[in-house]
Amino acid sequence: MTAEIQQQCLLPFSGTPRRYIHAIEAVLPGRVQLTVMGITVIDPPADKIRAAIITLEGLVLFDASAAADNVTIHRALPPFDGREFALHLMQDVRFIFIPPAGTLSSSGMIDNGSAICRYEGADGMMVDVIVHHDQTWEIEQYKGCGKPLRRLKSYSPKNGVPDLIELSVHKPRRYALRLELISAEPLLPGAAE
Repeated sequence: MTAEIQQQCLLPFSGTPRRYIHAIEAVLPGRVQLTVMGITVIDPPADKIRAAIITLEGLVLFDASAAADNVTIHRALPPFDGREFALHLMQDVRFIFIPPAGTLSSSGMIDNGSAICRYEGADGMMVDVIVHHDQTWEIEQYKGCGKPLRRLKSYSPKNGVPDLIELSVHKPRRYALRLELISAEPLLPGAAE
Protein backbone atom coordinates (compact mmCIF):
# COMPACT_ATOMS: atom_id res chain seq x y z
CA MET A 1 0.00 0.00 0.00
CA THR A 2 2.84 2.42 0.80
CA ALA A 3 4.37 2.14 -2.69
CA GLU A 4 0.93 2.78 -4.19
CA ILE A 5 0.49 5.89 -2.01
CA GLN A 6 3.94 7.15 -2.96
CA GLN A 7 3.07 6.69 -6.63
CA GLN A 8 -0.14 8.68 -6.14
CA CYS A 9 1.88 11.51 -4.58
CA LEU A 10 3.84 11.86 -7.84
CA LEU A 11 0.64 12.59 -9.83
CA PRO A 12 1.15 16.39 -9.68
CA PHE A 13 4.55 16.14 -11.33
CA SER A 14 5.19 15.21 -14.94
CA GLY A 15 8.16 12.88 -15.29
CA THR A 16 8.74 13.98 -18.89
CA PRO A 17 9.50 17.33 -20.55
CA ARG A 18 6.46 19.59 -21.08
CA ARG A 19 5.51 23.13 -22.01
CA TYR A 20 2.70 24.88 -20.16
CA ILE A 21 1.05 28.15 -21.14
CA HIS A 22 -1.07 29.89 -18.48
CA ALA A 23 -3.00 33.11 -18.12
CA ILE A 24 -1.76 34.39 -14.76
CA GLU A 25 -3.60 36.73 -12.45
CA ALA A 26 -1.20 38.03 -9.82
CA VAL A 27 -1.84 39.89 -6.58
CA LEU A 28 1.53 41.28 -5.54
CA PRO A 29 2.75 43.13 -2.43
CA GLY A 30 1.08 46.50 -2.08
CA ARG A 31 -2.14 45.05 -3.54
CA VAL A 32 -0.78 45.47 -7.06
CA GLN A 33 -2.81 43.32 -9.49
CA LEU A 34 -1.80 42.34 -12.98
CA THR A 35 -2.63 39.80 -15.66
CA VAL A 36 0.13 38.27 -17.80
CA MET A 37 0.86 35.14 -19.77
CA GLY A 38 3.30 32.59 -18.42
CA ILE A 39 5.20 30.05 -20.51
CA THR A 40 6.93 27.33 -18.53
CA VAL A 41 9.09 24.56 -19.96
CA ILE A 42 10.15 21.79 -17.62
CA ASP A 43 12.58 18.94 -18.21
CA PRO A 44 12.47 16.88 -14.99
CA PRO A 45 15.01 14.20 -16.02
CA ALA A 46 17.58 16.95 -16.78
CA ASP A 47 16.47 19.04 -13.76
CA LYS A 48 16.04 22.09 -16.03
CA ILE A 49 13.30 24.67 -16.26
CA ARG A 50 12.67 27.78 -18.31
CA ALA A 51 10.05 30.40 -17.53
CA ALA A 52 8.86 33.52 -19.32
CA ILE A 53 6.37 36.24 -18.42
CA ILE A 54 4.73 37.95 -21.37
CA THR A 55 2.21 40.78 -21.55
CA LEU A 56 -1.13 40.10 -23.19
CA GLU A 57 0.18 42.12 -26.15
CA GLY A 58 3.21 39.82 -26.53
CA LEU A 59 6.04 41.82 -24.91
CA VAL A 60 8.51 39.54 -23.08
CA LEU A 61 8.94 41.01 -19.60
CA PHE A 62 11.01 38.20 -18.13
CA ASP A 63 12.80 35.11 -19.42
CA ALA A 64 15.10 32.88 -17.37
CA SER A 65 16.29 29.31 -17.14
CA ALA A 66 17.53 27.19 -14.28
CA ALA A 67 19.57 24.03 -14.09
CA ALA A 68 19.50 22.75 -10.51
CA ASP A 69 20.08 25.94 -8.46
CA ASN A 70 21.93 27.86 -11.18
CA VAL A 71 19.61 30.59 -12.57
CA THR A 72 20.39 32.38 -15.85
CA ILE A 73 18.40 35.52 -16.71
CA HIS A 74 17.94 35.99 -20.46
CA ARG A 75 15.73 39.09 -20.31
CA ALA A 76 14.22 41.07 -17.45
CA LEU A 77 12.40 44.38 -17.68
CA PRO A 78 11.29 46.44 -14.66
CA PRO A 79 9.70 45.54 -12.29
CA PHE A 80 10.86 41.96 -13.02
CA ASP A 81 14.56 42.78 -13.32
CA GLY A 82 15.82 41.99 -9.82
CA ARG A 83 17.92 38.88 -9.18
CA GLU A 84 15.78 38.10 -6.13
CA PHE A 85 12.67 38.11 -8.32
CA ALA A 86 14.28 35.59 -10.68
CA LEU A 87 15.30 33.30 -7.82
CA HIS A 88 11.83 33.40 -6.22
CA LEU A 89 10.07 32.85 -9.55
CA MET A 90 12.19 29.79 -10.28
CA GLN A 91 11.48 28.48 -6.76
CA ASP A 92 7.75 28.88 -7.47
CA VAL A 93 8.07 27.05 -10.80
CA ARG A 94 9.95 24.20 -9.09
CA PHE A 95 7.34 24.07 -6.34
CA ILE A 96 4.49 23.80 -8.86
CA PHE A 97 5.98 21.42 -11.44
CA ILE A 98 8.97 19.49 -10.04
CA PRO A 99 8.84 16.77 -7.33
CA PRO A 100 10.02 18.05 -3.94
CA ALA A 101 13.72 17.89 -3.17
CA GLY A 102 14.65 15.97 -0.09
CA THR A 103 13.79 12.61 1.36
CA LEU A 104 10.35 11.06 1.51
CA SER A 105 9.98 10.74 5.29
CA SER A 106 6.41 9.44 5.56
CA SER A 107 3.32 8.60 3.55
CA GLY A 108 -0.19 7.45 4.27
CA MET A 109 -3.88 8.21 3.97
CA ILE A 110 -5.72 11.01 5.75
CA ASP A 111 -9.26 10.74 7.12
CA ASN A 112 -10.98 11.65 3.84
CA GLY A 113 -9.04 8.92 1.97
CA SER A 114 -6.57 11.25 0.24
CA ALA A 115 -2.95 10.16 -0.15
CA ILE A 116 -0.32 12.25 1.62
CA CYS A 117 3.47 12.23 1.39
CA ARG A 118 5.91 14.32 3.42
CA TYR A 119 9.32 15.23 2.05
CA GLU A 120 12.06 16.64 4.30
CA GLY A 121 14.95 18.67 2.93
CA ALA A 122 18.42 18.97 4.43
CA ASP A 123 17.72 22.68 5.01
CA GLY A 124 14.82 21.96 7.39
CA MET A 125 12.24 22.59 4.69
CA MET A 126 9.25 20.24 4.57
CA VAL A 127 6.77 19.68 1.75
CA ASP A 128 3.45 17.86 2.07
CA VAL A 129 1.82 16.58 -1.13
CA ILE A 130 -1.86 15.60 -0.81
CA VAL A 131 -3.64 13.92 -3.73
CA HIS A 132 -7.44 13.61 -3.54
CA HIS A 133 -9.76 10.99 -5.09
CA ASP A 134 -10.85 13.44 -7.82
CA GLN A 135 -7.17 13.71 -8.92
CA THR A 136 -6.82 17.28 -7.59
CA TRP A 137 -3.98 18.02 -5.23
CA GLU A 138 -2.59 20.37 -2.63
CA ILE A 139 1.05 21.04 -1.88
CA GLU A 140 2.31 22.89 1.17
CA GLN A 141 5.87 23.94 1.94
CA TYR A 142 6.95 25.01 5.41
CA LYS A 143 9.89 25.20 7.78
CA GLY A 144 10.05 23.07 10.92
CA CYS A 145 7.90 25.53 12.93
CA GLY A 146 4.86 24.55 10.87
CA LYS A 147 4.04 27.96 9.36
CA PRO A 148 3.44 27.63 5.62
CA LEU A 149 5.79 29.35 3.19
CA ARG A 150 3.95 28.30 0.01
CA ARG A 151 0.60 26.64 -0.58
CA LEU A 152 -0.80 25.33 -3.86
CA LYS A 153 -4.21 23.98 -4.78
CA SER A 154 -5.20 22.48 -8.14
CA TYR A 155 -8.66 22.29 -9.73
CA SER A 156 -10.40 20.48 -12.61
CA PRO A 157 -7.71 18.13 -13.92
CA LYS A 158 -7.91 16.78 -17.45
CA ASN A 159 -5.45 14.03 -18.40
CA GLY A 160 -3.45 14.76 -15.25
CA VAL A 161 -3.13 18.51 -15.91
CA PRO A 162 -5.22 20.95 -13.84
CA ASP A 163 -7.21 23.68 -15.58
CA LEU A 164 -6.51 25.97 -12.63
CA ILE A 165 -3.75 26.30 -10.04
CA GLU A 166 -3.82 28.72 -7.12
CA LEU A 167 -0.51 29.50 -5.44
CA SER A 168 -0.14 31.60 -2.32
CA VAL A 169 3.28 32.57 -1.01
CA HIS A 170 3.60 33.82 2.56
CA LYS A 171 7.35 34.50 2.90
CA PRO A 172 9.55 36.38 2.25
CA ARG A 173 6.82 38.61 0.74
CA ARG A 174 3.14 37.76 0.52
CA TYR A 175 1.62 37.33 -2.96
CA ALA A 176 -0.84 35.10 -4.78
CA LEU A 177 -0.99 33.69 -8.31
CA ARG A 178 -3.91 32.17 -10.16
CA LEU A 179 -2.76 30.14 -13.18
CA GLU A 180 -5.45 29.26 -15.71
CA LEU A 181 -4.28 26.66 -18.22
CA ILE A 182 -4.27 27.57 -21.89
CA SER A 183 -2.23 24.61 -23.14
CA ALA A 184 0.06 21.80 -22.02
CA GLU A 185 2.09 19.73 -24.42
CA PRO A 186 4.80 17.08 -24.19
CA LEU A 187 8.25 17.99 -25.52
CA LEU A 188 11.45 16.23 -26.45
CA PRO A 189 14.29 16.13 -23.89
CA GLY A 190 16.48 19.25 -23.95
CA ALA A 191 13.55 21.61 -24.63
CA ALA A 192 14.21 23.70 -21.50
CA GLU A 193 17.53 24.97 -22.82
